[in-house]
Amino acid sequence: MKNLLGASTPAIWSAYRAVDPNATASQLYARIASDRGIRANTRTLIERKAALGGAPGFLYLLEWTAPFMGGRYGSVHGTDVPLIFHNPELWPLTGWPSESGALADTMSDAFIAFQQFHNAASSYDASYGGTAGATVSVAIKSGGLSGQS
Repeated sequence: MKNLLGASTPAIWSAYRAVDPNATASQLYARIASDRGIRANTRTLIERKAALGGAPGFLYLLEWTAPFMGGRYGSVHGTDVPLIFHNPELWPLTGWPSESGALADTMSDAFIAFQQFHNAASSYDASYGGTAGATVSVAIKSGGLSGQS
């Protein structure tokens, strides 16, 4: 971790721990590594798109603990793809239809609605307007789906 984050390691680890005090060390590491790489690059891309002033850009964050290996890694980069395309059984991280089927139903429906109407379904709508823009957060909580922006 220190090779990845340098002297900022304790502060960054503490910040992630404060957001989710129940996360395992593996989950925190996966989140930090994903956020530092893929998520940071995606945010840069969407900020540049927003700066052009044309069509809106959209971001979403999947906060679901994928059942693979007892949820050891949480939701890492790519976990969303089989859910959106409604084939969670084809990817080891999501390959537990009893736990991922309902989420796949909801996510694929939301993406279809978004594509058809350029508007995310119900509470999943959030347009990104720059550094203070919105991120749509989709999380499984108490067996149901909740959306937060």
